[in-house]
Amino acid sequence: MQRISFLLQKIGQLAENGNGNAIETDLMMDYTRQLYAELVEYRSKIAADKIIAPEPVNEQRTAYYTPVIPPVNEDKPTIIELTVENIASNASKREDEEDEETDIRTTIGINDKYQIISELFGNNKPAYEAMIDQLNSLDTELEALEWLQDNLYFEYSWREDSEALMILHSILHRYYSGN
Repeated sequence: MQRISFLLQKIGQLAENGNGNAIETDLMMDYTRQLYAELVEYRSKIAADKIIAPEPVNEQRTAYYTPVIPPVNEDKPTIIELTVENIASNASKREDEEDEETDIRTTIGINDKYQIISELFGNNKPAYEAMIDQLNSLDTELEALEWLQDNLYFEYSWREDSEALMILHSILHRYYSGN
């Protein structure tokens, strides 16, 4: 609280004695930023205590401080109840995230996705999505590579030296080695 009082005093001095030049204005802005940061920190300390205790009276103050006590609302859940609810919610989110991790789509970056769609499927997004769905149903990298060889290489005229095909193979390797 002393720091806040000090900053207010400095800002007041600059406002009273200032000539309005740029340096004093910048200094006042800097003090104002520091004051704001101090007030935010002070407010977080108050919120942690839940009840704002009155300050000791300072003779230099011109206004009196009135303590603010938040009303108790029994209809609202307590912090402990909210924390328990939040933990349960996060647990279900983690389960959903684990389900998403079994989808190969999470392994494919956005740039790789568009390169694969463009170069391997001639911008045919439904064909790409069908391939992803099929790959998700397979259990091993070998099964995936055999399925691609048997079903898509010839149909879309994929070349072994295609950069997009090499990217797809590295994605498959990462995905299946992670399971």
